[in-house]
Amino acid sequence: MTFEDYKKLDEKALDEPLQALEDTFREEYNKYLSDINGYIDDIYNEYEDNNGNIDYTLLIGTLLLTRTKGNIKNINSSLQSFKLAELNNFFSTVYDAGFNGNKELFEKEIGQLLNANIDKVKKNKFISNPIAGATTAERMERNKNQLDFKASQTLENSLQENKTATQTKKEVKKVYDSDFNNANLIAEAKGHRIVEEGKLALAAAVISQGIEPTKTWESMEDSKVRPAHNLLNGTTIPIDQDFISENGGKGPAPGQMGVAADDINCRCFLSYNIN
Repeated sequence: MTFEDYKKLDEKALDEPLQALEDTFREEYNKYLSDINGYIDDIYNEYEDNNGNIDYTLLIGTLLLTRTKGNIKNINSSLQSFKLAELNNFFSTVYDAGFNGNKELFEKEIGQLLNANIDKVKKNKFISNPIAGATTAERMERNKNQLDFKASQTLENSLQENKTATQTKKEVKKVYDSDFNNANLIAEAKGHRIVEEGKLALAAAVISQGIEPTKTWESMEDSKVRPAHNLLNGTTIPIDQDFISENGGKGPAPGQMGVAADDINCRCFLSYNIN
């Protein structure tokens, strides 16, 4: 099995579902941003003067502003629930694609069928495991709390500064664009880790059939690869041993090194050598 075989498989298992997830997220964000824009229009329709300014001292004590911020928080809660459900579906899809695709590669290499199927209990346990001390749900909750604060603060600042409705909508959109990017980063980082976990599960199945593969750390060999992973690139070790990084991480595969300096945004992957 070649570097390109594994690279193509990883791209198919992760990149294609990731693009579909991003498209789904963007559609949902746009829907909720449309609702928020409607709430912003209500404020300007009610309190904008003939010069296009907002009398913030008059607005601040009204139920309209309080109700608008409450509506935004409700939107954020709905958005969080949607993202969490979609992320869990995405992680499950990625695991299955990585496992089944690698199974085909392994069977082609060894010339025999593997007695290995997806263990749903182990899969779900791995998906729920934390990365850098936080589960996906915990990260999403933290992001939602930040979104609540930033969206409300941005709206109030824009109103205080007498910005137009169009300007206010743009400022609020920037906040949601940042949250959108954070959600996609979570999906990519954990999705990559899940693909590698599927490979490790398959490697264990290969060992159970009397074959002893080794594993090799493969980087993407471009300028984005962190120096410690450039040093690991090409390192081959027995399947049951851990890689050790100069960043302080130690673990069985990329994305599973146990420290953020190694795991966050890592794009490296494993190839396997079956003698």
